[in-house]
Amino acid sequence: MLRMTLSRSARLPLLLITNTMNERLENRDAAGRRTAILADFRAVFGSEAGQRVLAILRASTNHGKPSFLPATNGQPYDPIAAAIRDGRKSVVSEIHEYLETAEDGGSPGGPGVKH
Repeated sequence: MLRMTLSRSARLPLLLITNTMNERLENRDAAGRRTAILADFRAVFGSEAGQRVLAILRASTNHGKPSFLPATNGQPYDPIAAAIRDGRKSVVSEIHEYLETAEDGGSPGGPGVKH
């Protein structure tokens, strides 16, 4: 039985080629997932019902308005409440970003897929 072993210097280019091929496959898989997620956002929020839900979310989170409001009615400023308001609004902002990216055909400037 003939057994062939490669020297370390001969294995290195093979490792680089293999790593490059694996990265390309991972990038292709990620691009496919990204395309599917953008299509999901477009399907869910592109419908009439989805637009109504998005309008409710915008209204209930005061989307587009400041989160960090000055103290009123003699109440002290509450930074925790402001941070919570801001966090709720960020979800609606992310939905809008996905929808804008979907409309642009998934241009690279959109949000990253985190799942």
